[in-house]
Amino acid sequence: MGSRPGVSDPRTSRQSPRRRVVTALVVDDQRSFADAVALALDSQPGLRCVGAVGTVAEAMKVLDEGCPDVVLLDVMLPGMGGIEAIHLFRERCPSVRVLILTADQAPATFAAAVREGADGFLPKLTPFGDILEAVRRGDDKLLIDLPILDRVMREGEEMPPLPASGVDITPRELQVLRLLAGGTTVKQVAHRLDISVHTCRAHVRGLLAKLEVHSQLAAVVKAARLGLLRGLEE
Repeated sequence: MGSRPGVSDPRTSRQSPRRRVVTALVVDDQRSFADAVALALDSQPGLRCVGAVGTVAEAMKVLDEGCPDVVLLDVMLPGMGGIEAIHLFRERCPSVRVLILTADQAPATFAAAVREGADGFLPKLTPFGDILEAVRRGDDKLLIDLPILDRVMREGEEMPPLPASGVDITPRELQVLRLLAGGTTVKQVAHRLDISVHTCRAHVRGLLAKLEVHSQLAAVVKAARLGLLRGLEE
């Protein structure tokens, strides 16, 4: 699969500044699905697919040429599995966002993805429009199919309870966390709490640091294990 050239005419860029293009790598051995996601990405303004490959080894070759913003990663791959590869991707490209896109929605798979630092977890049946939005949004929203998160929180067998001592979360940070866990975007959280988006993002960064996690997804899961989200659905 070819990629688009990224050269722009400086005369047109001065007249109409282009927004930053978000690049994505698709790693899935189901060729028809990978190509369809790649085509969908390339059809959207502001998004570009830099490759569609079927193995971790092939993905690493792409990363050798440059770091994409996002990796859309299947779990079941020939050779090394997707979850085991997350740390390799992060070693090569520390700022890359890894979104698991899989047909395996088992709580154990979700828990393993969170432990390895996945930024999102979506089923393959997710509409393409929602997948594209997940790639585009970055850290603006919790990137998970909420029924999956709800099931994992309820079953809890793969994620035993944690002691809450030593986690000093402010009431405002807890408000932000609970709203994010309900699927609210950062901008919507800021609006509901009557704070700036900049302040809201600062609260999110504080939460990640205090909970010692990499992503909003891991923050919500750990908060659930700490009992901080108890009563969220009531």
